[in-house]
Amino acid sequence: MGSVSESSKEDLLVSFDPGQDLGMYDTKKLIDVIENTTILFGNHHEYERILDALEVDLNGLREMGPKILVKTCGASGCEIYSNEDKIKIDAIPTEAIDPTGAGDSYRAGFLSRFLNGESLEESAKFASSVSSFIIQHQGCQTNMPTFDEAFERMNEFY
Repeated sequence: MGSVSESSKEDLLVSFDPGQDLGMYDTKKLIDVIENTTILFGNHHEYERILDALEVDLNGLREMGPKILVKTCGASGCEIYSNEDKIKIDAIPTEAIDPTGAGDSYRAGFLSRFLNGESLEESAKFASSVSSFIIQHQGCQTNMPTFDEAFERMNEFY
């Protein structure tokens, strides 16, 4: 936990996705991390568990610390909450063969664009494109797109 709070004190961007490890956090540890997180990633199931564990709604969660909440919803796309804004981005329609790695690739795509100055909306569109490649084949490392491939698919759909 020390590195998270130190990063927060240094005004560095901290992203957090508890993923399948969510059960390893007691309420106090979860609060400690969330209070020092800039961007909180999670799928709709993980968000439900976080909100239940902390007994808050999305607004209450944002008030705890994260400036940006990114909730992925599989084939339904994603929702991003920032300030008073809610952005909904549709997923790129793709035949899903194996979802392994979809969340990791989504976060990588999102952060790669966001850290390069893109808007939340553009970052989410790129992330959706990257993850759409990953789920098309068995195994998460069998269909990793190049930047150009992901950018091209993003522009074709959006």
